Amino acid sequence: MHDVSTQNSNQPQALQIKPGLKSWAWTMAIMLCAFDVNAARSTPPETSDAKTEAQARTDGPVGEILDRVNGGYRLINESGAAEWGDFLLGLRKAPPDPSQYSRAERALEGVPNLVKQIDEGKRRFVTAPVNVLRRFNAVFLAISTPRDKVDAEAESALFEAASDLAEFLDDANPALAESARLWQAAAYWRAGKSDRALKILRPITAAPADARIGLVSRLFRCRLLSDSGQHAAALSHCTRIADRINRWFDSESSETREAALTTVRLVQVEILEAWIGKLHDAGDATGADAVTAQLAEVRKRTPDLTGKPRLKLTATIGGLPPLKKSLISPPTTQSDDDSE
Repeated sequence: MHDVSTQNSNQPQALQIKPGLKSWAWTMAIMLCAFDVNAARSTPPETSDAKTEAQARTDGPVGEILDRVNGGYRLINESGAAEWGDFLLGLRKAPPDPSQYSRAERALEGVPNLVKQIDEGKRRFVTAPVNVLRRFNAVFLAISTPRDKVDAEAESALFEAASDLAEFLDDANPALAESARLWQAAAYWRAGKSDRALKILRPITAAPADARIGLVSRLFRCRLLSDSGQHAAALSHCTRIADRINRWFDSESSETREAALTTVRLVQVEILEAWIGKLHDAGDATGADAVTAQLAEVRKRTPDLTGKPRLKLTATIGGLPPLKKSLISPPTTQSDDDSE
């Protein structure tokens, strides 16, 4: 709470009102406050374009570059991350809304012309992350675009987007490389090429460069194994992943490690239920009963599984920070320093 008495005691002497003018002053103050409130209420919220223009007027091309790049960054790397993780693991039926990736592309497509207006030695600090963002964004847009089926046009878009991530597969930034593998595999899976996706994803037991993206990547591989009929192998890999959660998330809280383990259990349940359905379809009641017993054991170890917090992706691209103004701002001159 604010200490009102302290605030009043600090009021500048120049603002003190003479007794004879108090009534008039209070009336004017109330009218001005009402005017300000009404004006604020009648002013429409600032649009993204308006913010870009306002930023550009304040900081020139640097301001608009920051607005566009970091606006695209938030749409591509952050806003749909949790939904993407759930979608890949079968815990959500649909990917995020593709419109956000269309907006991100519109924000980023104007950056190359703006970059020409900043210091040549600083341009790479913009062009490199924008290249990463646009290539990943193409994958998210291709995967998330609603389609009744993967036709030739959709397949071509998915293959092209997946191919454009190839340059990052062996990147010196291991978290970025791991992200590229995950989303390239996801694009091939969406195009109906699960066998190709399986070849891209790293071995289950390798420690991830980014714990959250790495966990989703390894569990996604388990899901692909299950979809290809290798249910036993998928469950075995899930068990090995569960045994490594504490080590992979050793710098995280106990709640985070528990959420990661819950996520593994949920994927195990998805795989077991799919296996039971396949066995019933094949008329193998005995096999279905055996797998049902495994499912009961998983649920017994983790009661109220669906009600527990699960681990959420917080970023779709690992190892990619937002753009900092200090990287692209003009060097401060002596006169600037003197004026501050």
